[in-house]
Amino acid sequence: MTEANRRKKNPEQVRKALLDSVIATALECGGLEKISLQSVATKAGVTKGGLFHHFPNKKALIESAIEHLFELLECEIDALMKGDTDYGCFTRAYIKSSFEDAQNKAEPLSMLLPVFLDTMISGRYYGWLAARVERHKSTDDYPWLEIIRYAADGLWFSEKAGTAPNSAAMWDKLLAATHSKQA
Repeated sequence: MTEANRRKKNPEQVRKALLDSVIATALECGGLEKISLQSVATKAGVTKGGLFHHFPNKKALIESAIEHLFELLECEIDALMKGDTDYGCFTRAYIKSSFEDAQNKAEPLSMLLPVFLDTMISGRYYGWLAARVERHKSTDDYPWLEIIRYAADGLWFSEKAGTAPNSAAMWDKLLAATHSKQA
């Protein structure tokens, strides 16, 4: 009897295991488009049929994995913002999250790099960003902070491409700039 057959049924736990497996598998094989459903199921400890019980096809699985990545990003940003309610608090958390991801080549959010050209994903990302800025309008809806967030995006891409010299100093400068109210 396999582990999957002995396990008590917990659909949310199985679903999360599948989504975590998609991310881990995609990191191992070089992208979401390269995953196999069997490898995801095996890594999650479920049968392929069990995977199909939760996700009707590969497209639905990948879309759910992308949403899962955004949920992880939400949690990370919220944790980084804890206790900071001053001007630029969201932008500082955004920069810290981007820096931590840029320094760690195996971060799950790094998977978004090759697929950012896909308009669905880039549109979803910038929609998420706009909603967060709206949510923190009183502290972060300023043109200067928007410029800093775009600079952080550019630095993140450069870091992932291996073309950002002395990037730690640049991240520090971006963080410091979030305290300044430029025109």
